[in-house]
Amino acid sequence: MTKSFAVLDFKGKEVYGIIASWRGRSEYAIEGSAKAQAKGIKRGVVTDIGFASESVQEVMEKLRKKTGKKVYDLYFAVSSTSMEMLPAKGSILLSRYGREITRRDRDKCVQLGSIVRLPESKEPLHVIVSGFEIDNERGIAEPVGLEGVRLGVEMNILLMDSSILRNIEKSIAFAGYSCRGKIFSGLANSHSLVPEKDRNDGVIFINQYEDIIELSVFFQGKALSARVIPVKDLSSKAGDLNVSEENLSGLIDFVKEMDGWALAKKIIVTSESGISDETLEYLEKSVDKPVRSAPYIMKPFDELSVEDRMGYAGCIGVLELLAAERKAEVPSDNPIRYAYKKIVTFLDRYF
Repeated sequence: MTKSFAVLDFKGKEVYGIIASWRGRSEYAIEGSAKAQAKGIKRGVVTDIGFASESVQEVMEKLRKKTGKKVYDLYFAVSSTSMEMLPAKGSILLSRYGREITRRDRDKCVQLGSIVRLPESKEPLHVIVSGFEIDNERGIAEPVGLEGVRLGVEMNILLMDSSILRNIEKSIAFAGYSCRGKIFSGLANSHSLVPEKDRNDGVIFINQYEDIIELSVFFQGKALSARVIPVKDLSSKAGDLNVSEENLSGLIDFVKEMDGWALAKKIIVTSESGISDETLEYLEKSVDKPVRSAPYIMKPFDELSVEDRMGYAGCIGVLELLAAERKAEVPSDNPIRYAYKKIVTFLDRYF
């Protein structure tokens, strides 16, 4: 019997949650959904751990009543203005005379590249590989099976304040549940709201909530840069993107500063309060790129309000990313080596 698990999204005024289970290696089934008021949490930051734990308990109890299942394992999506991306690179010598590159070589290269001096108080959330290099030949997407003397990698490490992540994990633990993983909501939402073709061709994803806006640039399926800004930083008039041209002008300045801006062929915008056609037209004229609203996720959430669809989009995105991770994971032929890798990954993630 497949074990069920929960996914929570903490960004907005409410905590959204779903219960799901795996059907095969990378297929998931959604078993139920629910939401609760986000007490003790503002902009993804825990302001009162007691109230935050109550919010987790409330949404999980609603899920239990809907599905008849009590789960203990949770994944969560999180966003914070403390988020930043740190470029990193690494390389390994394969052989003096060259040889075929294996999956183990690729993983070792990425692992070494991830060993960097982190800014104080920051914690790595994701390691996003930009591309590989074999003997000074750059732009290689998948090196496994190719021949070379030296293998290099370029990557971005997505960081967030440790206190934000630890306090959410602590709130989950106080509620009686176990945190199995955490994902930046900008990445999660991009996988549920932005078509894969657009992420490959080049796109800027603008994802707005009540008081924060997530900006992400994708090219060839990879996140090149990401940033989270408070709405109040756009102008003296904090509020929705639709409120004033002053807000939009401030947003455009931030967007044009993003790494990879020139590679994007279009911009996709979402907002929990909806985006007007006038806003889309203003943005399109200002950036000289096509601007579209995001296609919303399908059933069972297509009958909900725009705000609720946005809330569950983060949960669906987490599932999509987990499914992609499971699909890419290839078990070793050696069961001892495979078990050792899983243990090391667990210790690295939680300790």
